[in-house]
Amino acid sequence: MSAATGTSARDPLAVARLRSLPLLEWVRTRRREEAALLAAAAAAWAAWCGVMSVTDAAAGGDPGADGGAHRHPAAVLGAPLGDAAVPPEPASAGAGLLAALAMWALMAAAMMLPTVLPAVRYVADVSRPALRSPLAAVFALAYLGVWTAVGTLVVGATAWLGSADRPLLVAAIVAAALWELTPLKRRALARCCRTAPIRLRGLAAFRSSAAFGVRNGAVCVLACGPAMAVLALAGHPLVATVVVAGVLMGEKVRRHGDRLRPWGAAAGLVLAAGAIVA
Repeated sequence: MSAATGTSARDPLAVARLRSLPLLEWVRTRRREEAALLAAAAAAWAAWCGVMSVTDAAAGGDPGADGGAHRHPAAVLGAPLGDAAVPPEPASAGAGLLAALAMWALMAAAMMLPTVLPAVRYVADVSRPALRSPLAAVFALAYLGVWTAVGTLVVGATAWLGSADRPLLVAAIVAAALWELTPLKRRALARCCRTAPIRLRGLAAFRSSAAFGVRNGAVCVLACGPAMAVLALAGHPLVATVVVAGVLMGEKVRRHGDRLRPWGAAAGLVLAAGAIVA
């Protein structure tokens, strides 16, 4: 058995067939930056789900406190569909805002990082070998920085609005669903595919990669921001978050992904109907 295995391992045809396997070919062609990006997104999903389960258990453990309703660390982001948020105490308002921003950052990392796989591949491919991973990391951090800045505005706005009552939530969901069908959304998706020059050496390489991340993040906010804001206002419901993440990733990553926009609008309208009848 060992002799046969050794002969097969030295067989050029067998080695060629092994290297032609999709996963091994993907790794062999230096896609470690994309693998790291997906690992970071998976870690964000795991952390986000962990926080969700802990807060669900805490809410369920004391039904008298909030009727067993699902709560998140920051009530200022609103509660799930049809549930009013409990206003935070003044002493804990700052901690609640920080917790809400942390939830937003986790949601952005989990949902949005997979959508920039083509951009990360571009940054890695046009960079010098020694700078592939650092420049890809700078791009991803700059991209997430834009989403975090937008999250600060969303968290502040929801804190100012207070409880997310049903009519406001339904109106926000319908607006986000209709946004999917607008020409602005279509043009924003097209601009997400644009590239920018990445310098080869020194600080200029890092500055150009960061600038590309900021530019890509700004366009992505225009394309995906309404859906993300609605999820935050709704309290990050799990099923809706997973569905929206799949639609947004398909729109940005798949070829002709803009054809998924009507499906995204339909999913939003279904979610709005569910909020009405819940």
